[in-house]
Amino acid sequence: MDTRKDANVAIGPKKGSPLTPALQAAIQSVPETPEYKKSLEYSGPGESAITDATIR
Repeated sequence: MDTRKDANVAIGPKKGSPLTPALQAAIQSVPETPEYKKSLEYSGPGESAITDATIR
């Protein structure tokens, strides 16, 4: 049973922190790397693939 598709990950500094934009940019850069794309080709993207670093 694959439970990863139902998982949400919440990480980061407190809301309004000056570090928030840097953390968001770092996470958003992951899907753009060749290594990430290669790993998705190997294991399949599934529903757990990062597509957008959203701040809530």
